[in-house]
Amino acid sequence: MDKAALRKKHLGLRKAKGESELKALSQTIFNQVVSLIQDCQVIGVYVSQPHEVDTRSLIEKCLSEGKTVCVPKIVGSEMIFVEIKSLEECEPRVMGILEPISSHAYTGKIDCQLIPMLAYNARGYRLGYGKGYYDAYLKAYEGKKIGLCFAFDFEESLVEEPHDVPCGLIITN
Repeated sequence: MDKAALRKKHLGLRKAKGESELKALSQTIFNQVVSLIQDCQVIGVYVSQPHEVDTRSLIEKCLSEGKTVCVPKIVGSEMIFVEIKSLEECEPRVMGILEPISSHAYTGKIDCQLIPMLAYNARGYRLGYGKGYYDAYLKAYEGKKIGLCFAFDFEESLVEEPHDVPCGLIITN
């Protein structure tokens, strides 16, 4: 199955689950991530959409603990990370994805990246949304790469390409 067909398949699997089921599965992932990032002070994390592993409560928890939270923003043809102090500093952009209003890239070291995935394989590779922003960013990133995905999105038939960058760890429910 090609990547476009896999994207359609896994978006369909997620839509077939109820919002409350995805929230419960996300809570299981949240509990694991909290302990994994305890020692991290600067977190890079996407702002989740309804069909993704929920990161909004994780963002709020990190902010309440005084951690630095940086979220992605697409500027031109690249993805940068911008520090936020609140989700209210974000606005809907392409496809309704919340991105920071500011375009000032965070220039410090980000300890770990929590990465969205539509599907994943046993080798730590992810299926993203097809634009390549994360792979381009992660090629130069040297911190912890932690993918977040639902267990039902495991896809052994996912074949990685030379430009794909694996995650060091994938957290599922």
